Amino acid sequence: MNSFISPLALECLSQLSTAGYKAYLVGGCVRDLLRGIKPHDYDLCTNALPEEIRRVFAADKTILTGLRHGTITVIKKDVPFEITTFRKESGYSDSRHPDVVSFTSNLEQDLSRRDFTMNAIAYSPEEGLVDPFGGREAIQQKRIICVGNPMLRFEEDALRMLRAVRFEACLGFTIDSATALAIECRAAKIAGISRERIRKELAKILLSSRAPEGISRLLHFLGSGIFGEEAASLKPSPVLGLLSAYEPLRYAAFLLNSGCAAQILRSLCCSNQFIRSVMVILNAAHSGYPATAVGARLLCRDAGEYALQAAELIDLCSTLPEKNMSALVSAVLKRHDPISLSHLAINGTDLINAGIPSGKETGRILNHLLETVIQSPEKNKKNILLKEAIKFYGLS
Repeated sequence: MNSFISPLALECLSQLSTAGYKAYLVGGCVRDLLRGIKPHDYDLCTNALPEEIRRVFAADKTILTGLRHGTITVIKKDVPFEITTFRKESGYSDSRHPDVVSFTSNLEQDLSRRDFTMNAIAYSPEEGLVDPFGGREAIQQKRIICVGNPMLRFEEDALRMLRAVRFEACLGFTIDSATALAIECRAAKIAGISRERIRKELAKILLSSRAPEGISRLLHFLGSGIFGEEAASLKPSPVLGLLSAYEPLRYAAFLLNSGCAAQILRSLCCSNQFIRSVMVILNAAHSGYPATAVGARLLCRDAGEYALQAAELIDLCSTLPEKNMSALVSAVLKRHDPISLSHLAINGTDLINAGIPSGKETGRILNHLLETVIQSPEKNKKNILLKEAIKFYGLS
């Protein structure tokens, strides 16, 4: 197992062990190692107190990530490692954060406070796996099981319910029946979780390869608690998992038939720019562009930088045997067809010099010229457009 572990993570363990402390890899990195997957980050736990951790890593850059909760981030060669003192927790008055955190010298106590058995496994090169709750067996069986009483786990932290659904989608595991029942009983608690945290978990589900199944489970368990009355309009689109893993595109597919997409995105505290990107893709998908070169240019005009993503969604949602909007849009972009005012071979100054007054009339004529070249790109020549502008304005 050591051969799959980052040498820098092993170095962190070694430094703590050499200084006389117990130290273990813990949580998701151990779960991934047991699944034969290289972890993308590493968390460590130790019986060293925060100030002792700082002394052990005095030669390294450290960040006081969560000193009150015993977490210090150690930076080695620009790679962060979160190291947390063994701790126990009590009182969760907000159904999210412990009211009291205290340190302990007992590893099993630390593991017992974690969400799921697959995440409650520790590992050290000296001791091997420490697995008091059967997490390794759960991983082998691909089951998501709460540590201890699932009702209590979700009462402590309601976000764990959404994490269970996310792990099911991202790992291809199945939520254990007792854990699923507890989610159904505690589902209303999700409404008290911050929208930002919900959005992050939702994005991971949407971007997973099992997104349709994940969204279906999300709506089944937690739909009304997260989306309120709008949940009834949401359905897991079968195309979700087939789309490129681009977040605005996946959101657009998820909200394709909702009728209140912008409202839902605002309720999730998405940024204005993110909402705009999703809505541009959504509106384009609903606009019914013909699968022709002209239709592709119109799509590029309206969707701008999101044209390729919109075309991808259009193709996957199309019932036509020919699904070629993506190819048509790619060709438009490759040829540099005129699709915006800046692409015109004529500008406002040219119109003014031709005797057309500046102001709204100039803009109206330029938009007419853009429509002209979208229909016939070969007309994007200054002399041709100038004649068309004069004719349209009525000077000829």
